[in-house]
Amino acid sequence: MGSRKRRRTVSSLIPHPVVTRPATCPSSITRAFNLPPECIIKILQYLQASSLHSCRDIGAEAKYRQHDQDDIKSLRSCMLVNRTWCKLVVSILWRRPFNYQPMKTGRWLIDMYLRFLSPEQRKYLGIKLLDKSTPLFDYPSYLRELHYQELYIAIFDWEKSHYKSEIEFEKRVDEWSSKTRSHKEIANYFPISKIGVEIAKMFLSKCSTFDLLCLGTSRIEYKWNEVQAAHVALPTFPGARKALSQLWGFVCSGDYEKREIFESMSEYCREISVLTADGLFEREEGVHEALSTLIQSQRKLEIFILCRCFNTFKVLPSLDSQQRTLRYLQFTECHFMGADPLLVLQNNDNAVRQLEFVDCKFFACVKPRDKINCRQLETLKFSKCTSINGIVDGFTNCKFPQLSALEIADTVCDAAPLYEVLKNAGSSLRELKILSVKGIGSGTTLIEHLARHCPNLVVLHLALQHEALNKLCILFRATKNLVEMVIDRGTDVRVAHDMSSVLSSLGADVPASLRVLSIGTHCAFQIQAVKVFLGQCKAQMKSLTLYSYGGEDENKAVITGYAGRRKFKIKKALHNQSTVAKLSVDFD
Repeated sequence: MGSRKRRRTVSSLIPHPVVTRPATCPSSITRAFNLPPECIIKILQYLQASSLHSCRDIGAEAKYRQHDQDDIKSLRSCMLVNRTWCKLVVSILWRRPFNYQPMKTGRWLIDMYLRFLSPEQRKYLGIKLLDKSTPLFDYPSYLRELHYQELYIAIFDWEKSHYKSEIEFEKRVDEWSSKTRSHKEIANYFPISKIGVEIAKMFLSKCSTFDLLCLGTSRIEYKWNEVQAAHVALPTFPGARKALSQLWGFVCSGDYEKREIFESMSEYCREISVLTADGLFEREEGVHEALSTLIQSQRKLEIFILCRCFNTFKVLPSLDSQQRTLRYLQFTECHFMGADPLLVLQNNDNAVRQLEFVDCKFFACVKPRDKINCRQLETLKFSKCTSINGIVDGFTNCKFPQLSALEIADTVCDAAPLYEVLKNAGSSLRELKILSVKGIGSGTTLIEHLARHCPNLVVLHLALQHEALNKLCILFRATKNLVEMVIDRGTDVRVAHDMSSVLSSLGADVPASLRVLSIGTHCAFQIQAVKVFLGQCKAQMKSLTLYSYGGEDENKAVITGYAGRRKFKIKKALHNQSTVAKLSVDFD
């Protein structure tokens, strides 16, 4: 740590007031004091957010930054009831303490946790604490969720607090992470990594069981380049077998080597329900097989997310072992060369409800050998992928009794197989997004197809060319439940076509359910046409976006008149100064 003088202050994150009961107390409050712990826990559960939802929505560790929002204020108030309530609330707040702390106060957590290190560990780290008093609670024992990056950044903040200035600290960091040093030298010289390892070992020894472990390193790697696998491989640390055996959520995300992590967890983890693996590269021999073994070792894997995998064909067969429980699948930046992307759907007993492909490459992939089963499928998504013609062909003979959401964006897909999929989905489809898809033409036939086969659409986002607007009246008449309609730009159109006549005749056909209408394709409307449209429209519009030839005063007059008739308040109105002005209005 050098010869600099260290300042040691230990700040407790949780207040521990002495609570006394008033001399006279209403009977209802008295009963609250005397509730058994089981009842108190039930009450406090209403103030806790579930972790499963946030875990389900991640494609990599960075999305864990969208933490569940526990009602911290109410939980802290509950600490004032009595000693029993206080102890139970402390156990909740310290389940995932790094989630609650602003970036500048992470050092307080580290101050507290350093007090629980053994004397040998503190001596190894060169740390001497001034305050050696015994904490009121065994805080590490309450930990249930650990995000490696949050721990690392908190230690970084703690280390920075012991320097006279931020400039001095940044200079020191540059020395630690010098690109002229080898990774081993950086690991030995960089105290933050060493402190993190010792605190993690302490967590594993004191915590009886973890629920969620997130080994993401993206933000750390951005600042200090590659992270040493030996520092992040908590599942290989002493005590991991006991502490992680009941783990239900696991994220392994970053550019470090992962084979030993997967192999270790395969020996003792059986209860993982949510699994994310990000960064499986060809340079690491055996990593794909190790992940496959981990998948096959689980009793009921429900959610699996695979990111940045270049040999996906080595992992896909292992998912067959989870066919009865696996309901959510997401592939991001995966290469399917030599693989069948729909393999998991070819088992009649599969339970997949949501299937997403993002930025995937399907060159030389294997077409489905057997008929796929989509009876449970509710959401299907292709975004920023290479040509998906071969994949969509596999769906043309499928029925989709449960498919409610379909998204195809920024890719290439022929119209014929796409129309067949839409026909098969039929009335079950509620949300459809088809954006920047080469192969479907202007969109005129697409609108006719939707009007014929998908009457129950609620949310519809389409990329259309201006001539397709002539068919909107057919679509509006057929979709009586439509709430949100967003029309994006079609392809290769650079002129703002005057489509005033179309808009004037469209108002009467707008379904009464519509609340959001955005027409962003390359067309514009005379302000009189906008006025006629709004006058005929029966919908209680909450948001309207389109392009107008009118000036600011004309646009304002039309919008104000519409709001007055509907008794709406104009929440926000934007008008840019241009020959063709973008008019965007939100009503309240």
